[in-house]
Amino acid sequence: MRAFLLVEAVATLLAVPALSAQSLLYRSPNLSGDWVPDAGVVQFNFLHRFNVGPAPSRVVTNFPTFTLATGVARNVGVGYRFATKSFLPGNSGNESELFARWRFFGPAEGTEGFSAALTPAYNFKAKSLDGEIAADYTRGPVTVLGGVRELGKAFGGPRAQTALAGGAVIRLNRYVAIAGDYAKMLGGDTTAAWSVGIHVLIPGSPHSFALQVSNVPSNTYQGSSRGLNLPSIKRLY
Repeated sequence: MRAFLLVEAVATLLAVPALSAQSLLYRSPNLSGDWVPDAGVVQFNFLHRFNVGPAPSRVVTNFPTFTLATGVARNVGVGYRFATKSFLPGNSGNESELFARWRFFGPAEGTEGFSAALTPAYNFKAKSLDGEIAADYTRGPVTVLGGVRELGKAFGGPRAQTALAGGAVIRLNRYVAIAGDYAKMLGGDTTAAWSVGIHVLIPGSPHSFALQVSNVPSNTYQGSSRGLNLPSIKRLY
């Protein structure tokens, strides 16, 4: 019976037509670019990174970020990010961010050319109004991404700060890509945020997954603008 249900589930998955989902073959691990879901389409991203502590205990610590987004009009979407292991100051380890995105120029993801979007956001833990102007350019197997971020109360502090971010994706074939990105705050002594990854599209489905290395614990705009630089944690997998 279990074998039958498994076969039925796999067959159903493979029979699903290609939906308008954000493919990891067009974005880097820490940058979401200017992608907007189609109206009525719900997008769910689950970012799960781990750190393994030193011997003898080798304690495994996980750093998940959940992203839920949907389209509300043509080229306009809203979303919510929730991270359970944030390093922003505060009594709780949880961090959440509400955002909206408007792609105001260019074609949809997966189409050659230049496009750009504006994404205002609010970080509830930092009590900060944040935002990003992002752009990407796709030609052949290469997509280049960039963004300028403004953090209203950077990392819960009293002042605003600006961060620059950039990344690239190289598609080796229709199913596999390599990607990486880098972000740095302007001013102040902060550790740059970076990532590299191998991204894979699951054949016959709208789903994709990635194997990544990064020093970013939470994938909010604040969390992905500064990297970890702790004695015990310098990178996550």
